[in-house]
Amino acid sequence: MHLWLVTSSYPRVPEESLNAGVLARDLALSLRELGHRVTVVTPNKPGGIVLDAGLDVLRLPWFSPTVAMADLSAKRPVDLV
Repeated sequence: MHLWLVTSSYPRVPEESLNAGVLARDLALSLRELGHRVTVVTPNKPGGIVLDAGLDVLRLPWFSPTVAMADLSAKRPVDLV
């Protein structure tokens, strides 16, 4: 089965253990190990995104790229977009 994991928190690199990205990566890897094709749908991040082997990625553009959603602010209107 082809599954899409939609998350704003996927880590930029496998070694990164930041916030909810750890759970998102573990879920993607577990689904892959169960034999599913997994596509991670996540905003592009500064420096790009490197996935573990066997995972696909769909990078979504951001107007104001950031590493973590916690960096966004309702006081900056462009962050709301």
